[in-house]
Amino acid sequence: MDKQKKITIIEIAKLANVSKGTVSKALNNKPGIGGDTRERILDIVDKLDFQPDSAARALSNQKTSNIGLVIPHEAESSLKNAYWADMISSITAESAKQNFNLMLFTPLREGALSEMYRDIIQSNKVDGLIIGSELIDTVHLNQLNRTSLPFVLIGQNPEFHHHCVDIDNDHAAGSMTAYMLDRGYNRIAYLSGPRAYYYNRLRINAYWRTMQERDRKPLLAEADELDSESISRAVEQLFSENPEPEGLFIGAGGNFLYTVLDCLKQKKIPLSRLGICVFDDYRYLDFMEPGLTAVRQPTAALGKAAVKRLIRLINNEVVKDLNQIYETSITERSSCPVINRKYKT
Repeated sequence: MDKQKKITIIEIAKLANVSKGTVSKALNNKPGIGGDTRERILDIVDKLDFQPDSAARALSNQKTSNIGLVIPHEAESSLKNAYWADMISSITAESAKQNFNLMLFTPLREGALSEMYRDIIQSNKVDGLIIGSELIDTVHLNQLNRTSLPFVLIGQNPEFHHHCVDIDNDHAAGSMTAYMLDRGYNRIAYLSGPRAYYYNRLRINAYWRTMQERDRKPLLAEADELDSESISRAVEQLFSENPEPEGLFIGAGGNFLYTVLDCLKQKKIPLSRLGICVFDDYRYLDFMEPGLTAVRQPTAALGKAAVKRLIRLINNEVVKDLNQIYETSITERSSCPVINRKYKT
């Protein structure tokens, strides 16, 4: 190739058999590429006496003013969920207030997270990420840590400690269980989502511990997945093994709650027969009959805090405390009235 001709980064990428973004990382000494690949690119650059355009180099070092929100589930299911709808609203509002745009990322199919993270990293379209943590693992963490891309988790993850915002799930589930016991319910059943999610394990443990501390027998059923079939099987298991619970604590709202209520309807179990409480509080619960008593998460505060924390990391500010934990509250409605029943072991 004629060295007098203006060489472009695209031609360098073709010769090195890599993407234009990978060449840019090598030229700007950024992480995210292997040592052998970096050396191969720089050898080509030296041989061709490639001189990056100063304006382009300046542009490549500028921030995008975009932050990404990673929802670790397929869009078709996750975006119908009231929790994520509220979270997106809060994050979008705070991002705009901080002069950032929000980009939303969901996997093409359930579980295809490694591919999604790889595409996000290689695209260089965002300055940082806010990530729903329930399905992130050490493989994904290593993908992110190999880059300089800052990120904040929504929800704690037991496999590693990183910047996160979360609620106190242990206190939330324990408090609601105690609330139901204090109102006279003794045989309280708990319906949980997948134990694979850390927040579900925290809620299960808090329910179980609170029941045992009050000398009550825990009645537990867990859905293996968040699809309707798995939830329906958990409901069937619960009522076949424990035909007459007095109270029912439903461990998640949204589609999980709808499926449980539909199962109760099909089994001809009237809601008035049970004291019912649910995790996650939304305005539509006011219009149900009876209105459902619920654990209220400060979703707006969580989203706002996640954005503020991420922007501080983007700006290379020191953030000392990794975890920002929020308390929940209980919104009382008519679904869990006071009763007076003696407990039979």
